[in-house]
Amino acid sequence: MYAFVRFLEDDMCYALPASNVKDFRPLHKTDFDNQVYLVLRTEENGAGQPGKAQILALADNIDEFEHNIMQKKMKIPKMSTRNMGYSVENHFGEERLPLRHKKAQTQDHGRPTANSSKSLAAVVARLERNAVSSCIEGEDDLEEDRLAELEEGDSGPEKEVVPRVLYEELVHSYRQQEEEVRRLQQELERTRRQLVQQAKKLKEYGSLLTEVKELRDFNRRLQDVLLMRLGSAQQNPEKVKKLVVLTARVHPGESPASFICQGVIDFLVSQHPVAQTLRDHVIFKIVPMLNPDGVYLGNYRCSLMGFDLNRHWQEPSPWAHPTLHAVKQLIVQLSQDPVGLEFYIDVHAHSTMMNGFMYGNVFEEEERVQRQAVFPRLLCHNAPDFSFSNTSFNRDVVKAGTGRRFLGGLLDDTSYCYTLEVSFYSYMAAGSTSPVPYTEDTYMKLGRNVARTFLDYYRHNNFIDDNKLQIPNHINSMEVLSQGRQGNGNGNGRTSGSERGAERKNQSITGEY
Repeated sequence: MYAFVRFLEDDMCYALPASNVKDFRPLHKTDFDNQVYLVLRTEENGAGQPGKAQILALADNIDEFEHNIMQKKMKIPKMSTRNMGYSVENHFGEERLPLRHKKAQTQDHGRPTANSSKSLAAVVARLERNAVSSCIEGEDDLEEDRLAELEEGDSGPEKEVVPRVLYEELVHSYRQQEEEVRRLQQELERTRRQLVQQAKKLKEYGSLLTEVKELRDFNRRLQDVLLMRLGSAQQNPEKVKKLVVLTARVHPGESPASFICQGVIDFLVSQHPVAQTLRDHVIFKIVPMLNPDGVYLGNYRCSLMGFDLNRHWQEPSPWAHPTLHAVKQLIVQLSQDPVGLEFYIDVHAHSTMMNGFMYGNVFEEEERVQRQAVFPRLLCHNAPDFSFSNTSFNRDVVKAGTGRRFLGGLLDDTSYCYTLEVSFYSYMAAGSTSPVPYTEDTYMKLGRNVARTFLDYYRHNNFIDDNKLQIPNHINSMEVLSQGRQGNGNGNGRTSGSERGAERKNQSITGEY
C-alpha cells in the first residue's frame, strides 16, 4: 500500500510506500488521520532522512493516486510561498513517482504506466505555471528565469504542486456546472411529463370533438323524426283543425316516456277508426326526444353541456340548449297561428309515485280551472293505470323554468299545458290491493289511451260530430263531468269543493319533473 504524504519542513508532497511511515500499519485506505507522522524519505527525495509529514491519502498503487487526481477526488494541499523560487524544484523519485516524471514507468504486474499519467502531468504543469505567474507578478529577471524553467518542464520532469486555492476554485466551478446540468435534466424531465399530459388531453379532446360532431350529424339526420306532424290533409277548408304538441325525454334517464310516446305515435298512424278521425280533425306535433345528446351519453337528467333542460324554458340558448331553443320557437310560432295551440303535454317518468298522473297550472278564473280538469278526468276513465287523485295543479316557484309553467303563462286562456308523469315501477289497478309492475306494453297502452282521450275531449266540446262517426260512443264525457271525480278504483272517488280548491292551490304532491 502507498501513502501520499506532505512533509512539513518543505511543504513537498511524495508518494511513498506505507512501510516508510514509522509505527503505521494501515489495513484500509481510511486508516489515517490529520496527525503528524514520522516518515522516512527515500534516497531520491531526501537521502533517506526521516521527517515530519501528514498523510493525505492511501492507495494500493501509484496509478490510483493519478486516477484520483484526474477525477478530482483527491485534494492537493496548498504550496507554501516560502518554498518558491529556486527551491521549487521538488525531488520525486523517478521510479517510484511517475506522477511527477513524465517519462517514468512503474511496474504494476509487469505493465508500463498508462498514457493518462503524461497528460495529467502536462495539465498540472500548466496549472502550476498560471498559479506561480499570479504569485510572482512584478518581480525581476530571477522570476522570469524561473518561468522559463517551468516552461521547459513540459518536456522534462513535472515537479510543481497544484495550489489548493486554484484546485478548490476548479472543484467549485465543476460542482456548479454539475448542479446546473442536474437542474436542466430535471427541467427537461418536467417539461417532458407536461408535454405527455398535454398530448393525452389533446387526444381526449379530439375524441370528444369527434363524438360531438357525430352527435350533431345524428341530430340533423333525425330532424324530420324528432319533430313529427301527424294529421291528414284539410278536408273541410271552412273548419280549422286543432293543434296538439307532445314532447318527451327532456330528462334522458326517464325511458318510460319514450314508450308512452311510441304508443301515441303507433296509434295515431294506425288504421283504427279513432285514429283516422283524430287525423282528420287534429294536427299532432310530437318531439319524442328533447335531449338526444343526454340519451346518447346515458345521462339521467342533464344534457351534453350538463344542463337540466327542463329548467331553461324561459331563455334557452341556441348554443347550449339547441333542441329546447328550436322547440320553443316552434311553439311560439304555432301560438301566433290562426289555428292556435290547444294542448301541450310533456311526458316524464316518476321514481317515487305509482300510476300515471298529471301536473297542471293554477289560474285565477274558476271556469278555466274547471276546463283544465276535463282532460285528466277523461284520461282517468280511459286508462286503468291513471290516477286522478294523484293529479295536482300548482304554481311552484322551483318549477318556473319547466315547459308546463312557462308555456302556461305564455299561451292564451284557451290552451292547456300538462306534465304527464308515469311511475318507473308499478301501478295499482282497479280493485287490486297489490301493485302491478309496468312493462313496455303497459307503457305503450297508456300512450294509446292518451291518444284516444283526445277524441273524447273533442266530442265533449262538439268539435267532432258524433253523428258522423262510425265508432261506438264508449265514453259519455258529459257523464264524466257530472260525476266529478268518480274514478276507476285508483283512489279517484268523489271529493268536495274544498278538496278541489286545495288541489288547485298545490296542497297535494310535489313532483320531480
